Amino acid sequence: MKTQSSKADAFLNVQYVEIGNGLSLRETALTESASGKESDRTQLEITRTGQTDVLVSARIVTANHLTSSALAESVDVRANDPVAIAALLYACARRARIAERSNLLMNRQDEALVQGASVLRLLDCSADHEDRLIQRVDLAAHYACLALERQHAAPSPRFRALEVEETAKRWLATAQKWGFFQAVHARKLTRQQYVYALSNIYQFVRHTTRLAARAVAHSPTTEMRSHFINHLNGEINHELIIERDLAHLNEDVSFVRDHMAPNGPTQEFMAIQESAIGYYSDPVLLMAAPVAAEGVTAHLDESFVTALQDCIRSWDVASPEKASRFFVSHMHTDGGDDGHWEMTIAFLSKCLVDESKHQFFLRSMRSAMRGTERLYDSFVRDIPAFAGTSSPATDGESRIGAHG
Repeated sequence: MKTQSSKADAFLNVQYVEIGNGLSLRETALTESASGKESDRTQLEITRTGQTDVLVSARIVTANHLTSSALAESVDVRANDPVAIAALLYACARRARIAERSNLLMNRQDEALVQGASVLRLLDCSADHEDRLIQRVDLAAHYACLALERQHAAPSPRFRALEVEETAKRWLATAQKWGFFQAVHARKLTRQQYVYALSNIYQFVRHTTRLAARAVAHSPTTEMRSHFINHLNGEINHELIIERDLAHLNEDVSFVRDHMAPNGPTQEFMAIQESAIGYYSDPVLLMAAPVAAEGVTAHLDESFVTALQDCIRSWDVASPEKASRFFVSHMHTDGGDDGHWEMTIAFLSKCLVDESKHQFFLRSMRSAMRGTERLYDSFVRDIPAFAGTSSPATDGESRIGAHG
């Protein structure tokens, strides 16, 4: 996977983004003075777009001891502007949500608590935390957004899409720790683990064009239909690439194609994307799945290819590149500025038009990310390292299949 030098460089450091309607958010990842590493604190400042004067600010703390919560502290109101205050509170909930926290805490003594408590409908904590007030993050974001909407200052779809992108990239930065990628980079991936991986990936890749076609049918605008038609055209017959990889390994392609059921984590991922378009008939919600799955392949790099082909070579397989075509090809179709992943993120900046749709999308994306991570872990966890290094098939047809 492509890696970054540090979380601060990769995600925040200083990030300046427009919220919409003349307001912007400046986020600064605070660093520890001794080590220079990113701390668990982020400074949030609301300004007027194109200006530097800070209207309101706060610091968000996501320390481990807070477990499921984030703390908004040091709230500073320099301009008694209800819109700026609501924007700051939304930014606090947004940062907590990116950190995957479920609750937002505020200190009772903060001078801006009157405004914050009114907007967010903060609740008392128990006696052992009586110095703080609390609200669920989803409710905090909802109430802050309502306050902005009443002032005709709702967050823009672009601002929401940036949250999706950062959430996904923070998750993708952990991929080196997943079982499959750990084994590949350590040159310890076994033949049967790789076959198991390709076989399960095949089970959802084979349905991609059908799901994209459904999205075309349910798209309400020409622009959205064009997006999914383009995506569909880029996915045609990709399962055949996996068949050729498996055939080069002399594996039983006909079983994978005609008889195999996906393992549990793979089916759980498939359920997310299938329900999005099959039950909800929502093309935008469907995009949550490729943000996760295509995000993985889009962020692979040449070090992964080298390590994977070293593993394949160690199994005495001639021409390892002929058994790794699926991953290599998807580095290019999913990655790059014009790849599927960037195109999906860019299109979301036009689609996430309200907070309800945004929150539902984020929930679905989190589910898709958990499913994706679990399936890549399962490829190594389910198959012991001592499993056979060869895979004899019953005959040539079962190895290569009808599409060999």
